[in-house]
Amino acid sequence: MGGGQVDLRRAVIPPGEQAIIDIMSMMGGFEIIVPESWVVDDRTMPIMGGVGNETRPALTPGGSHPTLILRGMMFMG
Repeated sequence: MGGGQVDLRRAVIPPGEQAIIDIMSMMGGFEIIVPESWVVDDRTMPIMGGVGNETRPALTPGGSHPTLILRGMMFMG
């Protein structure tokens, strides 16, 4: 019944590599802040809530960008 925030702006994923975060949130919001060069692959499932991705599209389509994969569920948040 609360929210959370993870700031990954100082984290490093090598170009072309992936990192995975598993998320489970209930009755609250969660914010993940990432570097602008990362691509976010959102595979989460919201139930009675919503998910937003405010990252910018990759500057070079098809390039080898670091990718953050988000998996999990958000209930009523």
